[in-house]
Amino acid sequence: MVLNELRSRLTKGVWRLRRALANRIEPREAKPDPKWDIPIDLSLKGASALRTLLAVDEDSYLTVAGQSWGDPRAYVLYTALDEVKKTAMYLVRLRDLLQGPELVPSEDRITRLLVTHLAEEQHARIRRLLEVLVLLILFDDTNDQEYYRHLLLLEELDDMVSANADLKEFYGVRSANIDESIEHQVEWIRQVEPKIDISRCWYLAVRAPIGDPTSLRPGRTLSSIRSRVRAAMPAMTAGEKLLFGYSYGGMYGHASEAVHYSVNRRDFRLRPGEEISAVGSLGLLNFHVLDRCHRLLGMPEVPVATQLNDVLKRSHAGRLLHLATVRDISVGDFVLAYGDLAEVIEVEESRYAYRSYRVRYIAEKPKPTIQEDWFPARYVQCLYTKEQFLQGMERLVQVGKLPPDIAAKMGSLSPAELQPLLRESIATAWKLGLRDWVHRGKSS
Repeated sequence: MVLNELRSRLTKGVWRLRRALANRIEPREAKPDPKWDIPIDLSLKGASALRTLLAVDEDSYLTVAGQSWGDPRAYVLYTALDEVKKTAMYLVRLRDLLQGPELVPSEDRITRLLVTHLAEEQHARIRRLLEVLVLLILFDDTNDQEYYRHLLLLEELDDMVSANADLKEFYGVRSANIDESIEHQVEWIRQVEPKIDISRCWYLAVRAPIGDPTSLRPGRTLSSIRSRVRAAMPAMTAGEKLLFGYSYGGMYGHASEAVHYSVNRRDFRLRPGEEISAVGSLGLLNFHVLDRCHRLLGMPEVPVATQLNDVLKRSHAGRLLHLATVRDISVGDFVLAYGDLAEVIEVEESRYAYRSYRVRYIAEKPKPTIQEDWFPARYVQCLYTKEQFLQGMERLVQVGKLPPDIAAKMGSLSPAELQPLLRESIATAWKLGLRDWVHRGKSS
């Protein structure tokens, strides 16, 4: 086993060495690949173009605190554009690294570790971009300079409070210098508060004026990312909701889980291509961050940003979001719930306008004791409805395969009389071959 692993590593090392030497002897332009070129090029060009509109340069960015700027919004957007460029740089590095044979995680331990490492890096970038995107979405409703300044002041204050709390807990003392800085920061915040509406400050854990400096505790001032996602979700575009995975636990929760260490890593789930599975999402996240920056600047004439906005508007995100979170299914419809035949008996809609369906199994059950269960819309597929049944009978009458009087009789039945007949019919059809047909279709 060790020998096989060593042989595999040597083979890959030799391949990469040969490629590097060949490129040095006779440099060649890489073939265009839209999967990589589009997100990298548009991200770099878009960030560079928008950065020219900001009254911030690199020297002043590194030497002047954000809250001290006359245009703190420019400072915040400067940091957001940094994340876009860093993601583009990561994609360039990942593309160059993967110029070789496909990585198969199950091949050997070293390959599995490499794929895991690359996937974790991707999730770290995804998590940062999602946090940036949420912040930009929420600033759309507070796009005033003093709100940006207020947030920057609060973030620095939280850092100071955390620093002194850490000293007290681990060293048993507090720093008088830090305490004085905290008092100074609180006074500055109090000067800004009359210029804003505290009730609109989504970045506060409690929407109230700053308290006494001695009462401040680490992590208690600023709102959590979960609360920010909840606040931002109604204001997201369809494309942004798709990228988030519809909820906090979707893309962001998955990325967080991958970034944090856990004993149960579940690496058996890794598949070939895992190391590039998020390239498309990273590109789209970059585009949405650029679009939000452009909006906060008032949509000035920036050709590449306008082009990105048009592309995002023309996407089919609205239809995809509807299929994933709503679907047009009614009580009484027969559906596949995670592949199992069931009847919809209740529909629930959340405050985010997402639907879930309570179904009753009418054939096999995932567990013998579970007769009914709730499913989000994306796990429920409509199979047969009463309307389809009535339309089918009408077609049979038209082609002479069903007597009109029988069709009329069936059509006159009340819903309570018709539903058991439909349930029995589809359950029979399921046993006679519909189940096999459905499962074959899913597998193929």
